[in-house]
Amino acid sequence: MYSVFVGTGGSAVDQVGPGVPERWLGKRVWLYNGQRNGRWQGTAAEYIALSADLVTELPDHVSFAEGATLGVPGMTAHRCVFVAGPIQGKTLLVTGGAGAVGHYAVQLATWAGARVIATVSSAEKAERARAGGAAHIIDYRREDFVAGGRQYDLILAANAYRPIRDYVKALKANGIYVMTGGGGRQVLQAMTAGPLLSMTSGRKIGNLMAVSKGPDIRFLKELLEAGKIVPVIDRTYPLAGVPDAIRYMEQEHARGKLIITVSG
Repeated sequence: MYSVFVGTGGSAVDQVGPGVPERWLGKRVWLYNGQRNGRWQGTAAEYIALSADLVTELPDHVSFAEGATLGVPGMTAHRCVFVAGPIQGKTLLVTGGAGAVGHYAVQLATWAGARVIATVSSAEKAERARAGGAAHIIDYRREDFVAGGRQYDLILAANAYRPIRDYVKALKANGIYVMTGGGGRQVLQAMTAGPLLSMTSGRKIGNLMAVSKGPDIRFLKELLEAGKIVPVIDRTYPLAGVPDAIRYMEQEHARGKLIITVSG
C-alpha cells in the first residue's frame, strides 16, 4: 500500500494508493523516510511516495517542522536505547547528547527510567541535554567519560570520537556499545573490530541504524503527543538552500535537526 505526501506546507497526505482508506487524504502526518529493505525512502523533494505503514497522524499541537525532526533520528534513538529490552535502573552514556539522535535518546532513556549521562561540547548543549533529562553532563573537551573507572550498562555513541577500545573499557560486564554516528575511523572500527571484541570482551559491540516498524512509529507518536519527547530544530532552509544545509552539517556539530521547507 502506498500514499503520496505533499511537502508543500508540511506533510499532509495529497493522494492515496490502492487499499489505503481515503480518510487519510489531507491528514497531517509524520513519517519515517529512512532505510527500508536496504533502500532509502526519500530525499529533499516536494513529494514522497511510501508505504502507508510508515506514517501516523501528527498531534495537533506539533508543527510540521517539529514532526519532520522525528522520523530517522527518533527511530534510530528508539532502536538503540531499547536494543537489549527494558533499561529501567540502568546507566546509559550518550555521546553527542544534544544532537539530533542523541537528544531523542536522552529523552527516551530518561522516560524509560534509566540514569542518563550525556557528553556535550558547550554550555548551550549542556542545557539542552539537561532539559532532556540527563542526570549528569560531561564536557568531553575537558573531562574524560572513563575517568575514575566509570562504567556504563549501555553506551550509545551518537557521535563516536574515541577509539573503540575506550568504549569497551567503559562498559560493565555484559554491557552494550552501539554506534550510530561518528568519524569514518570509528565507523570502520565498529564494523571490523566490533564482532571480534564482542566475542572476546564479554561485551556486545556494534552499530545500528533506524529500521521501519509501524508499532515503533506509533509508540513515538504517543510519547510526542504526551509531551514526553520534545523536538529540537537547529536551522530552517528553503528547498533551494539544501547545498547550504549540507555544508553546515559537514562543518558544524549539530544542535538539533535542519529543516528544509518547500514554498507554495
